[in-house]
Amino acid sequence: MRKEWKAVSPPKHKKDYVGKYLDPLKERAPGERGGSLPPKGTLLYIDRRLNAQETMHGSIDVACWGKIRILRCSWRCGACGAGHICYIPESWIEDGHAVFVEKE
Repeated sequence: MRKEWKAVSPPKHKKDYVGKYLDPLKERAPGERGGSLPPKGTLLYIDRRLNAQETMHGSIDVACWGKIRILRCSWRCGACGAGHICYIPESWIEDGHAVFVEKE
């Protein structure tokens, strides 16, 4: 995690996750079908909360994860500047595999 960012508690309501930043501590999403996460130290911006089933037939289909809640996150590549998206299970927050961060 970058020095100017600090870990904070998750918002009280899950609906408030959108618009926040996460530091993912895991290396890959389950089953690899959600695309790989960014390089270590890159923060994820939460774009949307949804069910994994809602991604069926999309460009990144993680419907095989089952009936779980997921977070659609975006991040910008430090090398090329391109924007990317990935999905992570919402349970990573409760399990301690991803933490909310904000600028100090």
